[in-house]
Amino acid sequence: APLSKIIAPVDGAVVDGVVAITGVASDSGGGVVAGIEVSTDGGESWHPAFGTDRWSYEWKGPGGCGHATILRRATDDSNQTEVVGGGVQVRGPHSLSRTK
Repeated sequence: APLSKIIAPVDGAVVDGVVAITGVASDSGGGVVAGIEVSTDGGESWHPAFGTDRWSYEWKGPGGCGHATILRRATDDSNQTEVVGGGVQVRGPHSLSRTK
């Protein structure tokens, strides 16, 4: 099966507004990456990304105090889909604890 990786945002990032989720994918088994899907709700729903070997997806971040888990999965031209692994955790700009 193919493998994919999220390049940005990085795990633990604070995001605000529209976020460009970017990554890379490959298939070392002789196949070709046919598509990438991205989930911004921990795997509840999936959306197609633009591109294959290098891909991107635009998303309106979690907002204010929110948190989100971004996942990705690649599918190759033989319809093999990678096993979804750990994702990237992001949070909104107001979710940080403040000290005075």
